[in-house]
This record gives sequence, C-alpha cells and structure tokens, in this order.
Amino acid sequence: FRSVQHFSDSSSVDNLRVILGDHDTEYVGETYSPEVKVFVSKIYVHPKFENQIGPQGHDAAILVLKHALNLTRSPSILPICLSGRKGDIASGVVAGWSSASQGMYFTPILHHTPVSLIKKSACQEALGLKLPRTSFCGDMDRTAITQCYGDHGSPYMVRQGRKYFQTGILTNAKSCLHPKFHDVYTRVSDLYSFVEDVTMKENAHACSQ
Repeated sequence: FRSVQHFSDSSSVDNLRVILGDHDTEYVGETYSPEVKVFVSKIYVHPKFENQIGPQGHDAAILVLKHALNLTRSPSILPICLSGRKGDIASGVVAGWSSASQGMYFTPILHHTPVSLIKKSACQEALGLKLPRTSFCGDMDRTAITQCYGDHGSPYMVRQGRKYFQTGILTNAKSCLHPKFHDVYTRVSDLYSFVEDVTMKENAHACSQ
C-alpha cells in the first residue's frame, strides 16, 4: 500500500520487488529476522488518482506480491491493520528510511518519529495550497532523527492497545525543510473502499478497524 507518486513513470511489475523485515539496509548479518524479497505481480492504482504536481487526494497504489508470505518464519514481518473509520485523526508516528539532509536521500537505518497534527486551515495557508478533502496535515518532530527527502508513501500509524493502525500515507513531506512548512497525508479511511475492491478481486482480506 504505497503512494503512487513514489513510483517513477518507468515502474512496472517487471522491475519491482518488495523487501520486508529489513531494519539496517547495509548490515547483512541480521540473523534474527533476515529480510525477505518478493517480486510484485500486479499494481492497482486508485481509479481517481490524477498524475499532477502537488498533494493528491487519491494518491495510493496496492502492490500484489507474486507469492504469499509465511509470517511464522519471520517474526519481524507483521501485517498492519488499516483504519476504515471516518472522523478525527489521532496523534501517531511516521516511519521510513529517508534522510532529513539535502544531498542524502536515504539512511541505512529505519527511523520513526512522532507527528504533531496541524489544523487543515493553517496548513493550507502555510503551503499556499487548496488541499483535497481526503488530506490531513502534521509536522515531524524536528528534535528527533527524522526523515523527509524521498519518503513519500511512508505509513502514518496510530497505536491502539497492542495494535498499530495505519491511518495515513505521507504524500508531501516538507516539515523538515523549514518550520513554516507542513507534511500532507492522505487518509486511509477515504481509500478503504478501494482496498476492499482490490482484496475482494484478489480473494484476500485486510485487517481493519
């Protein structure tokens, strides 16, 4: 489940694969839970996605893997539940491998950072943009090791009890560039009917709220 803008125009199932269970991309000795690489068989792009510059209201794609995963053999690979609930977004965290430094697009270690939510009206004024109805805004914690460059498509996650729910997809990362900028996310709840359509077509199911 990724941002469509995360892919280049040349992306196709022939040259795409998903890497799961990796924490340090430079360390090959992760024996506790070695990474798993799986090729992609299909890409479903949201039917309302429009290929234009700026935040998108339906910036989402679902990748179908060529074969199922045996999760019992990889304890660090777990499915995340998707939030289908409408309403206010709770405070959460965003995670990714991208860097907050210009000239360095990716870091080898997976990072995560808290996100402070921003009122949509203030976000639109600061960015000078009219945001889609399906968007919400937040700022990454600048005091933590954060990510920014190239991290579109990262999950926004909220913890409820012992479970994490993905409630957003990062579509426009700006808050690490300047204090007046904010990050834009797409609400997963507004994409949930798209998820249901694809999982039904693929005879699969999604963990939902």
